[in-house]
Amino acid sequence: MLISRVYADSGDVDLLQLHVELGNRLGVGTFAGGLIASVILLMMTVFPTALINRSRKGGGGPMAELFIGMATLGLCVATTWFPIWIFVLLVFLIALMFSDKITGLIGG
Repeated sequence: MLISRVYADSGDVDLLQLHVELGNRLGVGTFAGGLIASVILLMMTVFPTALINRSRKGGGGPMAELFIGMATLGLCVATTWFPIWIFVLLVFLIALMFSDKITGLIGG
């Protein structure tokens, strides 16, 4: 919706330069345009996954959302929409969140 409005008057869409064009059209910098484009793509993939996962009986854990979210952010890093250093910080933060579960599985 937001992306279609940004490119409504433009003929060609270059997805590798979407963050630059989005930042220019919204009046923010390229960095903010990349973050906005990444968050839009992240929400388009993670939100339906969370809804499907929560609607199942028993609820399920956050692993499906984490897997889809990390894969989506990896794609955003590959297209240079999302900075690699923020991605690495998120991976470390998630590892810290699940560290007791991991040590419990390893330690018995």
